[in-house]
Order: sequence, then structure tokens, then C-alpha cells
Amino acid sequence: MKSRNKELDMTIVFIVIYVVGMSLGDNISRTIGVEKLMTAIVSLIITVSLFLYIKRKDLMEKYGLKRVEGKSKDYFYYIPLILLSSVNLWFGVKMNMPLISSMLYALTMILAGIIEEILFRGMLYKEMAESNEKSAMIVSSLLFGVGHIVNLFNGSGAELVSNMCQVVYAVSVGFMFVILFKRCKSIIPCIITHSLLNALSTFSNEEMANKFIIPVSLFMVVVSVMYSIYLSKNKTEV
Repeated sequence: MKSRNKELDMTIVFIVIYVVGMSLGDNISRTIGVEKLMTAIVSLIITVSLFLYIKRKDLMEKYGLKRVEGKSKDYFYYIPLILLSSVNLWFGVKMNMPLISSMLYALTMILAGIIEEILFRGMLYKEMAESNEKSAMIVSSLLFGVGHIVNLFNGSGAELVSNMCQVVYAVSVGFMFVILFKRCKSIIPCIITHSLLNALSTFSNEEMANKFIIPVSLFMVVVSVMYSIYLSKNKTEV
């Protein structure tokens, strides 16, 4: 019991460090004049720290940092994940920032996908699930989604409607990731999908994407819900 509580405490500490660190990184980067420079450094430090902590505690397998169990056909060949990860390119490709800033932004987004999946799916869900699995699924998904509200206050320029849409689809995608993790015993597919979705936003046509934010968000919610149902009803043992 003490060991589990300590690991849950460390999860919360890492989440706080991540949220505060990313916000500070963004503010410092803007002050320096190079978008995402400090944020990328903070993200890299947190990512390395997480892996070192998990490795030292021998928790790699528990937190899903392992190969997927089963075959791709058991997961509908990951087609829903491919659809979700590609939404930022639906309205064309555009360079929204200078090359260096774009590279730093993409790197930060990839690392954010890794960090968030480890924190919310790997650590928070697994530690809470030892006491109550249903509560763990709900809480980890809600916190993941609601956590995106921080984008309204960190100077990222997110508008209220687009941010609220992001919160809604993040909750549904987060829940889908939990179901997927339960089925395949790995968070690797979640990390790849999340990181791709994040990174490709670097090159999205934001003006067009914002015009269709509501239908696109609805699409993401529907795909997430349908895939969650499919995974839950697929009784193939893996």
C-alpha cells in the first residue's frame, strides 16, 4: 500500500511539474523571442526524468512501455487512430512559423504526447486502477481533457470555442486511449497517435481548421466512442 501511494504521489508531482514547466517554458520562450525554445528543453528534461524514474522503479511493463500484445487485426488495424492523427492536415499544409520555431514546436508536441500518455494513461490510470478501475478510467480521462483549459491562460492564443472543443474531444480520446491500453497492454499506440496528432498541428492551415473546429471535434468524439465500443466488445484474447 505504501509503495502504491508513493507512486501515485509521484505521478501527481510529475503532472504539476509538467503543467507549470510547460507554461513557464512558453513564457520564457516568448521573452527570448524564439517560440518553444525553452519549452522544448523543459519537455526533454521531463521526458528523460520520467523514463529514468520508471526504469529505476522497474515499472516499464506496468505502465505500458512495452510491445503491443496481439495482432493489428485485433485492433481494426489501428484505422481509427490513423484517422484521428491526420485531422490537422485535412485543410492543407501551411508554415505558420519560421523554420526553427516550427521544428522546436513539432519537437515539443512530440514530447508532450509522450509525457501525457505516460502520466495520464501509464501512471495515473494504473495507480488509481489498483483501488478502483472504473474511477481510474473516468478520472484520468477527465483530468487529461480538462487540463487543456490551461491553453486559455498560457498565452497560446487559443480562443474560447476552439479550446472548449479541444477539452471535449480530449476527454473522449483520453477515454479511448485507456480502453486501448487495457486491451493491448501497451501505451505505445497511444503515444504514437497522440504525438502525431500534436506534431502535425505545426503545419495545419489554422485559419481553415478553426472554421470547421466544431464538426472536426464532433468527428473525433464519434470515432473515439465507436472505437472504444469496438475494443470493449472485441473479446479476442491478447
